[in-house]
Amino acid sequence: MILRVSRAVPPTGMRAALPTKQARSRKTRDALIAAAWRLLRARAWHDISINDLVKAAGCSVGAFYSRFADKEALFEALANEWLEMRREERAKGFAALNPEDDFAAQAVMSTYQHVMRYQNFWRAALVKGATDSVFWAPFRELGLKTIQMTVECHERRIGRQLTEEETRRIRFAFQMVNGAINNGIVNRPGPFLPGTPEFEFQLVRGFKAASGLG
Repeated sequence: MILRVSRAVPPTGMRAALPTKQARSRKTRDALIAAAWRLLRARAWHDISINDLVKAAGCSVGAFYSRFADKEALFEALANEWLEMRREERAKGFAALNPEDDFAAQAVMSTYQHVMRYQNFWRAALVKGATDSVFWAPFRELGLKTIQMTVECHERRIGRQLTEEETRRIRFAFQMVNGAINNGIVNRPGPFLPGTPEFEFQLVRGFKAASGLG
């Protein structure tokens, strides 16, 4: 019989994996995280059990609980990893832009494409973030940083600082496209659906019209 050890963990927020000192223990932790990503390619997070995770990782339930307090702690470790991937990808995307490149399309499509690659993760993150502001805080910070970088790109292009109203338009445009992406992934209301050229064209078109960056 496997005994679960009670641990004092925060009910909300972004927990990482429990500390590991041995290479073997770190290897098992990494295997569980990798297994979670593999399972999320085809299944919703709420449909994935701890038994599914340990089977895919090739370890025991006891090994799982020695590395993660519970299933939600594993999801929070995934979220930390996702955020790091997205920060790195975004930084590279903006750094690679030439002065004449369409930075507005880059800002929108980079976020859209990353979310589309991790749709099942993103659905679960949206659900958790709706009731857990601590968990959602770094996602919000990431979005605000993307807005800031877009504003800075535009200021460099036009050679002046944007007015407060111009900045507000850009912020609203991001609010609009993020809402369209999230609603499209979660509810798929149409008429254009995520993953189609029509959706992507209208997404960029709508962003440029709302932001004034067209």
